[in-house]
Amino acid sequence: MNGNAPTHSHPSPHRHAISLVLLLGALALGPGAWVAQLLTDYALSSEACFGHDMPHLASPPPGWGYEAAGLLLINLVCLTAALSGLLIAWLCWRRTHHEDDGELQATVDVGEGRSRFMATCGMLGNGGFAVAICFDTVVALATPTCWSMAS
Repeated sequence: MNGNAPTHSHPSPHRHAISLVLLLGALALGPGAWVAQLLTDYALSSEACFGHDMPHLASPPPGWGYEAAGLLLINLVCLTAALSGLLIAWLCWRRTHHEDDGELQATVDVGEGRSRFMATCGMLGNGGFAVAICFDTVVALATPTCWSMAS
């Protein structure tokens, strides 16, 4: 080895402070919850309206009278998952608070603070997806069901 070669520490010096699985879970929880909410809400709403090959139903089919409550329950579960991801990402961010103690340019050049950066991305992503789930919840509850529009 050359004695003049620069020595760099590991890009994630505090990686032992948090589990990689926990960090990846924090990154995926919010987007996964939003996708699950979007797909289940769409499936529930479309099955209630078009489940019997009828474009508009005058009354809900048997067992479908609680569509709004079901949508609310799904959305609250998914919102809880996204907020849990936000909390996990924040805890990971707090555990790695010593990772970024260099200058900004050195951090960018060397890439130090990878775990803290991923935790920051988890906080931003989960927060954004939690807001999206809240907006989707308002839309799902404010939109009348298909059989209430037919009467």
